[in-house]
Amino acid sequence: MLLVIPVSEADVHLADDVMALMKAFGPYHHHDLLVVGTEENAAAMNRVRETLGPLFRKSDLKVFQGGVKGWPLGPNFYWRSTILYLYERTADINQPWYWFELDNTPLKQGWLDALQTEYSLTHSVYMGPKHATYVIGSEGELLVQGYHMCGTAIYPRNYVELSSLWRVEGGIAFDVWIQWEVTPHLHETPLMQHNWKTRNYRREGDKIVSDNFDMPHKDLQTNKPISPDAVVCHGCKDSSLAKLILDELSGTLSSIQPDPDPLDSPEAATPRFDTEQLVFPKSRKRAKPEKELI
Repeated sequence: MLLVIPVSEADVHLADDVMALMKAFGPYHHHDLLVVGTEENAAAMNRVRETLGPLFRKSDLKVFQGGVKGWPLGPNFYWRSTILYLYERTADINQPWYWFELDNTPLKQGWLDALQTEYSLTHSVYMGPKHATYVIGSEGELLVQGYHMCGTAIYPRNYVELSSLWRVEGGIAFDVWIQWEVTPHLHETPLMQHNWKTRNYRREGDKIVSDNFDMPHKDLQTNKPISPDAVVCHGCKDSSLAKLILDELSGTLSSIQPDPDPLDSPEAATPRFDTEQLVFPKSRKRAKPEKELI
């Protein structure tokens, strides 16, 4: 799998703790790394590649010219520019790619191998967390207008052959914009947890919990406790989850022995999870949003 890490001024402050966790849980000898970003973030991009590159089979870096700031146009520019770059080099796209934003937190040893294994075994087109697409009704109520795959997810190697919407700037977040193409072919995995806009992660009893902040509606809450099935969690904006895991690892790192060649072992053909529990969502008819999406 190709792990694509976008580096921007909005989330570069999260990089050090995420990289520390990735180093603790590495190496990733069956995966490749691509670091992307704009010229103003070139120094941080180089630091990410220099730190993580040796953990991967190979690594690369791409600096985009220009750019747009602010949400959602900034993330949209990064995502579309990456697709243009990847598919100009068609010989290199022989594997799925994981759009790994820096507010993702790896949770367990073998996290990237586990994602690759499930993606392969389920013959997925897209794999990631499914999230309701919310709109605010005329009375101020929170309504659901379909479902989309959280953008920080796994895309197929032939993505441009399957999608047409990515070519158009829709003016809304790219993952919401492409939902009509993606959701009918999505494998919603329990390995990826989506806790949008969360912070202050902490242990309460045997659970890891967090707080939401700056939510667009009082009834919208996305701070579920970390699932024991999850190997990565998206949405932590203050590094508190990474810091918590690093603190808990500090006393056990000496006993952690990463599997150097997990895909070459005899057990590689055996899933590391119970395939009976995999959920394949039913296809849905295409619809168009009628109200502003959030």
